[in-house]
Amino acid sequence: MTKNETIQDLKYLIQNDDYGSLHKEAIELAIKALEQSPCESAVSRRKVFSAIHNTHLPKKYEEPLWNKISDLPSVTPIRPKKYWIPVGYDDYGDVCSYKCSECGEFSTYLDNFCCNCGADMKGEKDAT
Repeated sequence: MTKNETIQDLKYLIQNDDYGSLHKEAIELAIKALEQSPCESAVSRRKVFSAIHNTHLPKKYEEPLWNKISDLPSVTPIRPKKYWIPVGYDDYGDVCSYKCSECGEFSTYLDNFCCNCGADMKGEKDAT
């Protein structure tokens, strides 16, 4: 079942609801969570799950809803960590300069962030 099919089924449930306003509110929250794109106001998955569970929806509706909502992308995506690539060596063979893995900016320090592009440089150093 696709996300759009799930939304249509939920809208059908609202129109043919015999469970009362609490049930309708939970379904509306689920629809809002399914319809939102990552840039819109966030809806807490925990609150949606709780609202759905508290309405005692039939299991055949509840489980697919949980699966669809769980599959939605996070509104706070985790950015992959970047790292400093050793590129310059002194006369003793020690690293003396680095390059940002994101933008290629050079630095002589292992800062936590690239001063050029702002990349989070707390990832693993390049093994080369």
